[in-house]
Amino acid sequence: MNIRVLHDKMDSVTARQDELDNLEQARAVAEALEVLGHEVVRTGAGLDIPTLARDLEQDRPDLVFNLVEACAGQPRLGHFVPALLESRELRFTGCPAWALLTASDKLRVKRLLHRAGLCTPKWFTLRRLARDAVDPCGTFILKPVHEHGSVGLDIDAVVPVMDRVHLLDALRRRQRETGLEFFAEAYVEGREINVALLERDGRPMALPPAEILFQDFDREFGEQAPRILDYASKWDGQSFAYQHTPRRFRFPESDKELLQRCRELAMECWELLDMRGYARIDLRVDAQGRPQIIDVNPNPCLAPDAGFAAAGLQAGMDYTALVDAVVGAALR
Repeated sequence: MNIRVLHDKMDSVTARQDELDNLEQARAVAEALEVLGHEVVRTGAGLDIPTLARDLEQDRPDLVFNLVEACAGQPRLGHFVPALLESRELRFTGCPAWALLTASDKLRVKRLLHRAGLCTPKWFTLRRLARDAVDPCGTFILKPVHEHGSVGLDIDAVVPVMDRVHLLDALRRRQRETGLEFFAEAYVEGREINVALLERDGRPMALPPAEILFQDFDREFGEQAPRILDYASKWDGQSFAYQHTPRRFRFPESDKELLQRCRELAMECWELLDMRGYARIDLRVDAQGRPQIIDVNPNPCLAPDAGFAAAGLQAGMDYTALVDAVVGAALR
């Protein structure tokens, strides 16, 4: 087949490490597709949608492998490309535009999860804190509304909160420092589990769940330090957090029911957002042993060293076979 691989258009000199990873995904996917016998062209996609539309109309690829995460560096615009592909009736991999648009706003996802009765930590926005007579108390993690890949997250993003005014000040300060929009989510002190989903024969299949381990964090950061996957743990290969947050796929028998519940929640997220192709759901396990959804990712990283590929390997698929399965789901 003639396959067009679309990725983020960027300046590789000034791009952050998380942005450069998108180029690595495109290179790896293209190589796997070529091994499978396909003709591949890689193209960066930005805000010049009309030019991209004309290019695709002239070429009419058999399939578009969509790896676009952001347009012009804006994750909230990542749905532009699949919306274009849908309007031109071009087959493409991954989730439809609606799912990507929905997931680009974490507050929108939180509201959908809450209305559907799915477990997700409580949250507060600046608007609600300023408007309503609420009294938040406890530990909160301050998250960017529109960013992904742990952009805007560091160890200082987790804050103990005494009252509404305290949380308001923390959110406003975080926004001033970063220029990003934030909300506050109750911090769940517990285990972190990821469930990767892959569409097979028209239905989502849960790949083996993975748990993120926070090794020796007490020794390095102190007993009270939060266990979170911040920006350094994902993108700074020289950092302690990066080197001490491995994933594991082997669980004791006592975790059987917990893992089954995690799979069920992941499947419900898939249906709720009408996802396609592949996705990943991140959960934290609270003190009562209940998994709570902390992130819904309809466009997870497909780099060979990322968690999705690792889960695929646990399911018996090497990287090339995983890419082939993503293609097969799109063609179906």
